[in-house]
Amino acid sequence: MPDDFELPYIILDGESYSKPAEGEETVAPENALWQIPRTYLGFSLSSTLDFKYAPEFLTFGSLAYNLSSSGKPLTEDDYALGSFNKKKQMFDLGVCFHQLTDVSFQPVEGFQLWLDKSKMEVVYDRDYAPWTLVEDARGTYVSGLLKDEFIVDMEQGTSAEAKTRFFI
Repeated sequence: MPDDFELPYIILDGESYSKPAEGEETVAPENALWQIPRTYLGFSLSSTLDFKYAPEFLTFGSLAYNLSSSGKPLTEDDYALGSFNKKKQMFDLGVCFHQLTDVSFQPVEGFQLWLDKSKMEVVYDRDYAPWTLVEDARGTYVSGLLKDEFIVDMEQGTSAEAKTRFFI
């Protein structure tokens, strides 16, 4: 990446596709449909892990409302948008896409953003252990809708098949 490269934000939009209940001005986070707008992460990646700087390459986002099929925009009726579980303090990001240069758009499910690490639930059929903190990979998640800030750490887990995965 160039020296002046600024890391992009991945935005969780809980307002564009959610309607407040009658008599309410806003939507409670746990009742909102959460969408990730088109995100240009600044790089492209292929299925062979060929990584290169590409600031205009559409990398990631929710499938619904970002892509179309046969000229018809995809909606939450086609692919689930995200949700927020207040008790668990966790966003399930619904069905997202990741674009690979040689394969096109790939649907991806299972992305989660946990705001409280102590409430994370390990599902051994899906998740990876042990967890190792990735040094210098801490950031602040700011939510206007929740009116709060959360410190998030990147942690790395390794599966039984020794495939390395990253989780926030």
